Amino acid sequence: MNVGLGSSVLDVGCGRGEVCADLAPLVGATGVVVGVDASTDLIERAREAWRDLPCRFEVGDAEALAFHDATFDAVRAERLLQHLDPAFATQY
Repeated sequence: MNVGLGSSVLDVGCGRGEVCADLAPLVGATGVVVGVDASTDLIERAREAWRDLPCRFEVGDAEALAFHDATFDAVRAERLLQHLDPAFATQY
């Protein structure tokens, strides 16, 4: 993903945040990794598990993200499209 210290990364469909935790050392203390998932339960687990890392976790809808364009240096969405409305997924 070509991210480094100070980068901002969005992980859409982050689940329990394991990949966010893996990305945290790449962005360092001056960067941020934001994980978004539709599941409140999974986001609560991620917040608890990775509270000491430069990660932020939010409940959100992948089809209506609450971020402006160009907010992040990189975006990750692995194994997400199969969970979205087919009409939305085919746009990408």
